[in-house]
Amino acid sequence: MTVTVRVKLEKVDGRKLSFSVAADDGIDKISEGTHERFVIDAAKVQQQAGGENRAGRRRVSPGRSRVSVRLSFSQNQKPR
Repeated sequence: MTVTVRVKLEKVDGRKLSFSVAADDGIDKISEGTHERFVIDAAKVQQQAGGENRAGRRRVSPGRSRVSVRLSFSQNQKPR
């Protein structure tokens, strides 16, 4: 079975990004929801956090950012 997830950037409000997310299995829509992210200044956050993790390594290289995504879905259909 293949599940396809479609994500669309719906709105940009300053640093806030709002996405709509929908998943289908090729037959039916199995889930849909929304997701929000905020754009941050990685160098500023790193400086405020002390710049190093517990192992003494830099958390984020200057001028580079890491992206992690957590998606939350609300189930609209009962399982079949």
